Amino acid sequence: MARSFDPTIAPVDVTTLATMSREDLHDLWRRLHRKPPPRGLVGDLLRRALVWRLQSAQQGVHEIELWKRLAREARQAERRLALCADKSREKDGRDKPEPRRKLRPGTRLIREWKGEIHEVVVLKDGFLWKGTSHRSLSVIARLISGTNWNGWLFFGITRPEAQETIEPSSKPVEQARRKGARLAPNEAAHA
Repeated sequence: MARSFDPTIAPVDVTTLATMSREDLHDLWRRLHRKPPPRGLVGDLLRRALVWRLQSAQQGVHEIELWKRLAREARQAERRLALCADKSREKDGRDKPEPRRKLRPGTRLIREWKGEIHEVVVLKDGFLWKGTSHRSLSVIARLISGTNWNGWLFFGITRPEAQETIEPSSKPVEQARRKGARLAPNEAAHA
């Protein structure tokens, strides 16, 4: 149900609100909204709300039309966000690549907890621990420790970019070359 705007209020100049008393502001609010102003709406905030209401009425903007327009804009924004999300999921017509932390089936994870060694085998669609299949490492970590854990952290699995894997070698020159470091002349001679 649309509220009709009182035509006697439209000529009120918004600059006069700065000099109006508290009672006059409350009276204007009651005429505009047909109810008293909310308790927390006082001082400058009350004046700003009245200015907005008066200006929107003077410019011919009705509340219901405004709410419909805002709802329509919100729906359009949601659609745009959904399209952006879909586009980021697709690359060359394919879905996004798998998460970076992916373990190959057959991988064995070993963790010692309170003197007991726990071995978990990675399956294609889960993990095997003590002959029972589980959907996630966090479930197994909770069963082992009795508290909530991130399963990846519990078993010491880090993200690929955080790992620096250098194969063990007996030769320092080979290790340094893999790291991209330069050796001092005397180190190269001893290698």
